Amino acid sequence: MKPLKARITEGILSAAGKAPIVFSRRLSEAGKYFLLESKGELDFDEDPTETASLFDFSCDWKAIGVVVQIDHNELSAIHNWIKGSASTGWYAPERDSEVFETKFSGGLSYRNLGWININKQKGVAAIASIEILESCCSNCYVSIQKLAHGFTYLSLYMLLSESAKKELFSSDVRHIEKYRCFQSLNPFSKGFKIIEHHDRHNGIERYIYGHVEKIVKDAKQSSVYILEMLGLHKKVDDLVVVADICRNDVAPYFVEADVGALSERRGEEKHRVIIERYRGYMNDEISSDPNENSCRQRFSSELGVDRIFIKSQNDNAVDQFKDFRNTGMALYDSHLFTSMLIDVDKKFDSVSEFSNGVLLRSKKEVARRYKILLNSKVKLDSLRENIKAIEGSIGWACDGRYAEYSKRVIKWQAKKVDELQLAIEKRRLHSGDELQYRNLLFQKKNSYLVLFLALVQIGIAYFQIKQVESESDFKVEKIYSFLRAK
Repeated sequence: MKPLKARITEGILSAAGKAPIVFSRRLSEAGKYFLLESKGELDFDEDPTETASLFDFSCDWKAIGVVVQIDHNELSAIHNWIKGSASTGWYAPERDSEVFETKFSGGLSYRNLGWININKQKGVAAIASIEILESCCSNCYVSIQKLAHGFTYLSLYMLLSESAKKELFSSDVRHIEKYRCFQSLNPFSKGFKIIEHHDRHNGIERYIYGHVEKIVKDAKQSSVYILEMLGLHKKVDDLVVVADICRNDVAPYFVEADVGALSERRGEEKHRVIIERYRGYMNDEISSDPNENSCRQRFSSELGVDRIFIKSQNDNAVDQFKDFRNTGMALYDSHLFTSMLIDVDKKFDSVSEFSNGVLLRSKKEVARRYKILLNSKVKLDSLRENIKAIEGSIGWACDGRYAEYSKRVIKWQAKKVDELQLAIEKRRLHSGDELQYRNLLFQKKNSYLVLFLALVQIGIAYFQIKQVESESDFKVEKIYSFLRAK
């Protein structure tokens, strides 16, 4: 169905085409063109798509992985929840107390807390159960990873319910039509002069993305509820979100293809795949296993996820302990390890944005500018330690398939942080010098003021002395006069 704005636009264009004398020349021409197209007198290739899906039919959207950094107070909150609320047998003080302690040096470890059932009276053996109305998730696997320098990460691996993902792989899109609409319906606005054209191709893409975004948003909110249950208060923006796709195939999802043959095949299909297999350039190659594909750059804004991970495996031949389709993932044994690197990127972007106003412009007050630079330097020092902690954990906490990618990204991230630190330090030193110079100017002006006040004080003292002397002379004269009269 077309949006209301499009129906109003088409009504105006239809009227302009039928009664051109009433409307402007521009609207009359646009109305005439619209009427010819409506009658089918203009020849256009119609999009034949009847059904659409995000991936091809071999794929199954397994889960959404959520990773977030926590501090020592939040780790203590989880510890208190485990002791007081977890199911019997999941916590042993002798075994688990040390896991929930943070130390700047040492303390490297990980802990799988277990499953949390969502909207289930009965399910897998779980540390807890929670009811979240209309949630798209069925279970959540919780794990903790402790790194050097006191950095700790928590992962929530949210398995999706079957009902949530059925619309993603064969959605009926015959109801989606191409349409046009004014950028603004206000005839006095500049946007009224612009007519936007929306074809079916982009409309179908937006429709599928809308389904995905709804599920991702729901999973994020469910994650926030679970974090609150554990005693943590996090915002959605603090989360790193990874969509896990599983497919029953021995070949990787992303492959290269002949462009000409692909274009010819697309024109004949009534089913459309949004993220096609033939987009090999989208693969980030985070894994040394060719059957593991990943793409990140494009989908943060469109789908609300930071990365899409696609695992291809032969379901009939895979070992049960390596079965991706039926396993809960943790940071230390899966691609989720690389989510910590995404978290570093987000923090770097935040610091960069925070300091940009000072690095690119110098109109702020010197004291305020110096404070921003100093805070940015402190944040970058912490981020540098964070990178170093992740790098130190590659040997024991990162699956070998993702080690080379992680080392490459860490090297690049460290370079970015060092370059920004150097730029900020230069500006900070300059701002410090400027602040000191302004202090000297202030002291100079202050010294003049002090000298002036001292002179005023001396003048006041002089006049007081004169007044006292005159009063003394007057009193002596009166005494002499009195004595003479006697």
